[in-house]
Amino acid sequence: MEKRRLVSGMVIGAIVGLAAVMADQSVRKYAKEKVAKAVDQTSSMIKQPSITVNRFRQGLNKFNETFSSRTSQTVNTLEKIEETLEKFTHKK
Repeated sequence: MEKRRLVSGMVIGAIVGLAAVMADQSVRKYAKEKVAKAVDQTSSMIKQPSITVNRFRQGLNKFNETFSSRTSQTVNTLEKIEETLEKFTHKK
């Protein structure tokens, strides 16, 4: 029961908030532009799926390269920290 009331309250609040914000003409214009852009991009993705998949693959490859590079840098930094700590802790 509580979960249902919480969710319905959130939905009602979102609707009321959206209605209040949409009273401003500049917000309506901005929202209309963003929705139009999203529709154009979505229709372009649907019309040319091979280009969409190619762009996704390129983005994923770039992410993998960056992640791999950052991981290597982090491991190297940790090794240097470990070596420095070893010098200080075993120094007599």
